[in-house]
Amino acid sequence: MKNCFALFICLLTFHGLIAQITFEPGYFIDNDDNKIECLIQNERWLFSPEIVSYRLNGSTDIRSFSVGDCKEFKIAGQGAYKRVSAGFPITQSTLKKKEKNPEPELVRKTVFVQNIIEGKASFYWYVGDIDIVYLFSKEDGPIEVLLYKKYVGDDLKVRENNIFKRQLLKDFPCDNRLDIQKVKYSRKSLIKYFEEINTCLGDNSFVVYERTAKQKANFPITLKVWGGVQQYGYEVGLTSRPGEVYEFENASGAKFGGEVEAFFPYFGYKKASVILSAQYGSFTSDYLVQPDDFIYNPSTEQILTGDFSILELMLGARYYFDITEKSNVFLEAGFVTNLYPNSVLNNRRTFLLIDRPTETSEVSTAQDNDSGASFGLGYSYNRRVYLRFNFITNQNIIVPGLSVINRDEVSRIALSLGYAFW
Repeated sequence: MKNCFALFICLLTFHGLIAQITFEPGYFIDNDDNKIECLIQNERWLFSPEIVSYRLNGSTDIRSFSVGDCKEFKIAGQGAYKRVSAGFPITQSTLKKKEKNPEPELVRKTVFVQNIIEGKASFYWYVGDIDIVYLFSKEDGPIEVLLYKKYVGDDLKVRENNIFKRQLLKDFPCDNRLDIQKVKYSRKSLIKYFEEINTCLGDNSFVVYERTAKQKANFPITLKVWGGVQQYGYEVGLTSRPGEVYEFENASGAKFGGEVEAFFPYFGYKKASVILSAQYGSFTSDYLVQPDDFIYNPSTEQILTGDFSILELMLGARYYFDITEKSNVFLEAGFVTNLYPNSVLNNRRTFLLIDRPTETSEVSTAQDNDSGASFGLGYSYNRRVYLRFNFITNQNIIVPGLSVINRDEVSRIALSLGYAFW
């Protein structure tokens, strides 16, 4: 009953946290050029969004639009997202994948791109799974992709084909007052250049939109909560009988906690990550001493009871494999160490032949700082909802070598549901 109640509280808290996602004033323009004022769910996207949730003013019904049925949307105070259909260059994320061909290979995409600078010379960016592509527009003209490619020369050195520089010189000559040779294919460098272009064009009212905290990170970070059920196996061994093992009843209980996940852009923005998590669980398990056990006493009924609380701290890595645009499976592995608040192993004796109160004595309250490994397999939908199965290698709870108990082991397997806030 205690475990069921804990699981209920965990899921209720989990639901409450999800409900706190904010909707902020904004608008979107549909395919019929209707501008609809609404409240848009602000997810502070790191990657260019594909589906966006919104509510009409005065309504609690949550609806959504996608890049296929929306030309533009904007949240107040942020750069607008605009739909673009164009050829985007394929960007190799590691040197070993770079080609000797200096010409960029283009793939046709229809995506949302975000406005960074709004003015006579407007600047945009697109953030994909493994690439970042910059775009621009002149006055009210179409949005065009700024082309760039790294390649390997005949001397095996990495070189750059800076096509974007020729594009900018063609559309914004500005009397050659700007030094295009110093411009790099990066957000910071291009922002500075577009600021200079707008000043040169006499536009003193251009707007530069700030990045969100998540977009500023060199290693993009997400925050998750987890809740689920964990099954425990527990056994102890005797100092005097090394081969004798007492296997306790299997137990299960609620498990919940939080996680910080940091991605490595070098391996692809959505592929490889480092995870740091803290999760809490507890269980109680008994072992009824049997007649053939070494510590059996026919005059008593003897029960060993483990009452343990475990705070699991894990540092690990995770790698995602794409199934579809929104579905992924992932593998994870990590190093786990535990804290054991309020944990004890008791020995309870009930006397059968004499009238004497039941006695309970502590076998051990000392905890071992044993460490182990965790391995997991999971599924992710839209990098928002997660389902994971994982197990942790056997670890000690009590300190080995005590006068009666010389060793113990706890095993754990868990099924958990996770939710990412950003």
